[in-house]
Amino acid sequence: MNAESPDTLFYHGTPVSSSWELTGLLLRDFFYAADTAALSQSLTAMSNYFIQEQHVTIKEVNWREVEYDFNRLFVGPQAVLAAPYSSVYLDAETLLMGKSTQQVKELYQALGIIIANENQTPEDHISYEIEACLLLVKNNTANAHHDALCWFISEHLALWLPQFVEKIINNAVTPSIKAAAMLLTNWFGELKSRVLL
Repeated sequence: MNAESPDTLFYHGTPVSSSWELTGLLLRDFFYAADTAALSQSLTAMSNYFIQEQHVTIKEVNWREVEYDFNRLFVGPQAVLAAPYSSVYLDAETLLMGKSTQQVKELYQALGIIIANENQTPEDHISYEIEACLLLVKNNTANAHHDALCWFISEHLALWLPQFVEKIINNAVTPSIKAAAMLLTNWFGELKSRVLL
């Protein structure tokens, strides 16, 4: 018999191992959303993980306002208020495609991680970095990539992710995007406890 447990979590029909993994996949999708439908889908799925104190009711969301806020924060056309690229926070020039982007690209290559949309979005985009963490944690059963994962968490993500989240919280006008930022903080905290402790 091949019945799934009632506690099995699914992501687009595929079972995932934990709510932490599912949350990471949803955050990855959220930060890479291309339109209102993708934003709506990812935020609606993530709303199950928003902390109760945030009082975010997805049924009452104005999706046009969320899309405007998302674009203002992460996409443009004006100067973005919370750039989703590590190089903006880690490199002295605060430009895209800086030294830290190259470091991330080299790490991905060394680990055999291939970016599907290479040369369309810089490798240090938050969505790619979340997915790299998910892949490394999932495939780290023999500790083959433990040192690389520890470096990526403590010497890369930990240096820029808190600033990124702070910019989101300080500049977002919609409660759902602020809730997503808090969810990212919680997800990263669990990542650190899974790997570094």
